[in-house]
Amino acid sequence: MCKRHILVSLCFMTIDEKLRLASTSLFGLSIGDAFRETFFGNEDLITKRLIYKELKPGNWNVTDDTVMAIGIHNILALEGKIDQQKPWLFFNI
Repeated sequence: MCKRHILVSLCFMTIDEKLRLASTSLFGLSIGDAFRETFFGNEDLITKRLIYKELKPGNWNVTDDTVMAIGIHNILALEGKIDQQKPWLFFNI
């Protein structure tokens, strides 16, 4: 599927369909964000986990990347579009 076809398809989607796709993307982004964060810290411990293919135990923390993506998703849910002047409302700036 070419990029042009994807863009045309998005034009004909309802806001609910777009929100569903955005939520799915946000879910993947948050998992990747938290996973990446597990590689910061004690180098020997991280190297050991990589060698033995072990995941970091306990909770994984997300970063401001995920928080900002949630803000963008919330704007899309409330407004039905992205207004570049409004994202600051969701980031406590």
